[in-house]
Amino acid sequence: MVMVARTAEPGFFELFTPKLVTVLRERYGLADLKADAIAGLPVAIVSLPLS
Repeated sequence: MVMVARTAEPGFFELFTPKLVTVLRERYGLADLKADAIAGLPVAIVSLPLS
């Protein structure tokens, strides 16, 4: 007989919590913000001339 581990299904509160709350809860720090801002610069540079 094979035993399969079952993961806990998220409840109502976890499903409808805004993403900002979950990201801040997971310690989104200044280094993460800096990395995201730097990654967004090329996207902005490319998308502005295309608009």
